[in-house]
Amino acid sequence: YYTMADELAQSPPVHRRDEEFVVDKAALDHALSGFSAILTPVTLTMVLAASAVIFLTPDSQEDFQDSSLLVLQEEEATSGGQQAGFALANALVIIGVITFMTFVIVFFIYMGWEKLFAAYIFLAMLMLMGFTTGVVVVEGLRTYSVPTDIATLSIFFYN
Repeated sequence: YYTMADELAQSPPVHRRDEEFVVDKAALDHALSGFSAILTPVTLTMVLAASAVIFLTPDSQEDFQDSSLLVLQEEEATSGGQQAGFALANALVIIGVITFMTFVIVFFIYMGWEKLFAAYIFLAMLMLMGFTTGVVVVEGLRTYSVPTDIATLSIFFYN
């Protein structure tokens, strides 16, 4: 039978000629087009992320609502030890959620539930993108003082 190694042995992209390497032009063009195919969306994503950080960060940190995701608020701590304990509790909650999600994934694969695993991944990505978009849009509306109501936001996020 015919294997991939046989095909590579018949037409390698790099040829050895008198102790010097000569690269096939077609192989080089293919490699460069693959590089540019990856570079373009990554660059666009990084520019958009940097722009969001620059333009959507509030002037004062009191307006920033990132602490709403914490289980225990470190500002309520009266001493340095209590603040470290709150930070440790918040870190353990995050580690626990990640551990639980990992066990769910391993359980799905172990049981052979590939379709349920695919649905889980789809739902997790959908929720992650929806939550992230919601945070960015609400923070942008708050930063630029754009008046809006819950009905408009609901229609926007539904679309």
